[in-house]
Amino acid sequence: MKFSRCLKILFVFSIILSLSQSAYCKSFKKLGRYKNVEIDKISYRGIHIIHDSGLATLTGDGFSSEEKKLLEKELKKYQELKEQYAIKQELDEIKSQAEIKEHTQAVSDALEKTSQIESLVEALYILRSVERQCPKATNINQLRTQIGKLEGEKAHRDRAQSEQNRKELFAKVGTTQRDDSLSRSFSSRSSRLKLMPPESVIRASAITDKALFYMKSLKGKLLALEEAAGVKDTYAIRTLISEGYLTQETVSGGHGQTLHVEGGCSIFQTTTNPEINPETKSRFFVLGVDESREQTRRILELQRKAHTLAGLKTNSEIDGIIGKHQTFQRLLEPYAIVNPYADELFYEDDRLQARRDQPKFLQLINTIAFLNQMKKKIKRYEGIEYIEVDRTDINMAAKLASELLGISLDDLSLPARDLLHQLQAMNRKIFTRSEAMAYTGWTKTRLHTHLTELMDMELVIKLTGKQNCLQTYKLLYNGEGQDGRKFCIGFNPVQ
Repeated sequence: MKFSRCLKILFVFSIILSLSQSAYCKSFKKLGRYKNVEIDKISYRGIHIIHDSGLATLTGDGFSSEEKKLLEKELKKYQELKEQYAIKQELDEIKSQAEIKEHTQAVSDALEKTSQIESLVEALYILRSVERQCPKATNINQLRTQIGKLEGEKAHRDRAQSEQNRKELFAKVGTTQRDDSLSRSFSSRSSRLKLMPPESVIRASAITDKALFYMKSLKGKLLALEEAAGVKDTYAIRTLISEGYLTQETVSGGHGQTLHVEGGCSIFQTTTNPEINPETKSRFFVLGVDESREQTRRILELQRKAHTLAGLKTNSEIDGIIGKHQTFQRLLEPYAIVNPYADELFYEDDRLQARRDQPKFLQLINTIAFLNQMKKKIKRYEGIEYIEVDRTDINMAAKLASELLGISLDDLSLPARDLLHQLQAMNRKIFTRSEAMAYTGWTKTRLHTHLTELMDMELVIKLTGKQNCLQTYKLLYNGEGQDGRKFCIGFNPVQ
């Protein structure tokens, strides 16, 4: 009986030792005749302990009746803890299996849903969101494969952007013979301009503050600024675009002098800095150059090909094509442009930016008509020769305007894009923050952050903003751009 009692106590201490990594295990101030005891290990010889005076080995004979009762009480507590832990492990396992099943089903639903969505951007947005939210899905690899496939299709579609930019650039450079020419800014690492006749191009890597004021005339010229950072005085550029001329009063040799520079030119500049002065940016058409890996690969192939015999033949053909473009530019006549459909064009007046976008769009229509002048009948009014805009010119301008003046949903953060879709699903053009919070379930801070982002892009505008008054907002977005293309807010080519 005594031996059995000793084994039971040793078993209790084995259990306590097994809990040495948990918060339940504790040291003993006194155990047997030793103080401040910590258990080192258990063996067939007994309990090996560390105490104030050194090391020792205890057996059942070394405990008092009170200490034995204490150990039995600890055993009972451990058994209860063990049962609770087993139940918790079982519940965690059930929960984990349910979570895996839920994640797997969510991935399957997302794959099925996106297979019916035409918009690659929308499909990628859904699949990437599910990938982040369902990492335990058994079919996660199938989801990632589909994401890779859609990303490849999107990259293939984006390659067409370079061709679109070439069309827009041609429309731009063909306007230097008109007084109301277009201005264009390219945001890229590099760009070259060869389509214009050399005599019509003024190239500059940098311009000092007053250089433009001392030029004789810029009419019918293309002012090509190879890097926007080299332009010291952007005010002169903005004035030249807006007013069509530059004027400055100065003093020379003790006498007053008026400097007047006639405008009517196109301005072309490149920059690698995305942070362009907003006042300057609003006067330009801004284009980006394809800097994808695929485009870089094609450029590298052309660079290598240029050193071969085939490259020599290709370069000769390119020179001939450029020569034809330059000759075409020289043949264009500076006819006046009349748009008989101007009153049918419609820009909503909710957005302040419409004040600048509408003149750009009207000038873009005139530019396309100007380039098509050889297909048009020349008319006269009081000795002035002019040509008229037709529907084809307007349709082409509308397509280009979406890229030139439009915005893209890809520019939004994922939470802001999610908020935009929820506001559209709310089916209320006019709403308050409280209504948006109630519908989306978002917190006030989160809603404020991403609603501000939508307002910055003018997808949502504030109708009232007085202090201590209920603030109301208007949703201008109507579901455009789901296919990843740019679109214009509040614009209809024909009313």
